[in-house]
Amino acid sequence: MQYLERLIRAYGYAIRQTINSIKGSPQALLIVPIAGLIYSISQMILSRMVGLSGLGGFIMPLINSAVLSVVLQSLLDLIDYDSFSITKIRYTMAFTFLWDVYFIQFVLFLLGYVTNGLSINASLFYIILFIVFSGIPEEIYLGKYRRMELITSQLDYLKRNFYIWLPIILALASVSERIAIVTNQMFVGWTIFGYHTGAFFIPTNNVSHLVLWLVFQMALSIVVVLRGHLFKYTQYGNVRKDQYRQGMRG
Repeated sequence: MQYLERLIRAYGYAIRQTINSIKGSPQALLIVPIAGLIYSISQMILSRMVGLSGLGGFIMPLINSAVLSVVLQSLLDLIDYDSFSITKIRYTMAFTFLWDVYFIQFVLFLLGYVTNGLSINASLFYIILFIVFSGIPEEIYLGKYRRMELITSQLDYLKRNFYIWLPIILALASVSERIAIVTNQMFVGWTIFGYHTGAFFIPTNNVSHLVLWLVFQMALSIVVVLRGHLFKYTQYGNVRKDQYRQGMRG
């Protein structure tokens, strides 16, 4: 019962804060679509200049990390300071969390490489990665850890809050799957947000698909804002700490 009460309290808080954030800064709905636009344009330019293999294969992960750094900085401004505006986006934001994001993506690359060389059920392995790394973005921009400590901190968070975090993971997976279907993208690797990089591809050959892509991308923006508020509320807590805080208030 205590766990259920804490789950309801956490989601009640996160939903209220998300509504306030979107009402106060409706442009926040464009956080993920803008990231997708920047990513797609960057990939198109890079593929025409040097291709996506060789040098391009080295540069593209850096671009992806820079794009995600902009997203995380935007979410930090929104969740911690209730302020987000497209006009406030600066190229310097690409460097705020660049190396933390790049490190995590490099770890995921290595794990994927090892998986391909071993007799491991790929689907099961990626589901595990999806869960274990699901809160890494929030650890980066709301936490206090860097590099390898991000992973250990995330594991500790999941140990204390898995039953709370699971519904948001399922919501993220559901929206991401819709985007993948609309863009006709199969699995092509995971970003640190847990959805596949197909979510960043923009369908240009079908107007209805483009509209659906935008709708689902805006839904994804709402989910990542909700994640941020949920993580912030539960970051340092557990059932015992919540009981203690309630006792102090009582």
